Amino acid sequence: MVECFNPDTNTCPLIGICTLSRALTAATRAFLAVLDDLTIADIASSHAQLLDRIAPLADDAVWPADPPQGQAGDAA
Repeated sequence: MVECFNPDTNTCPLIGICTLSRALTAATRAFLAVLDDLTIADIASSHAQLLDRIAPLADDAVWPADPPQGQAGDAA
């Protein structure tokens, strides 16, 4: 996001005194902490609703000549 997040390439003279880098670090940690509590099961728990929402999109999709297994155009 900002140069000071990469210790290998950081040349910022404000490191350690800049409130932006500290705020972004705290925000990143908070964001990841929320995701740490989320599982694939949580994401997929509304499976039927997800399919209802995305199925119409698949009907209008333009598939490559050889679509992936189990997708539009597949005889299985």
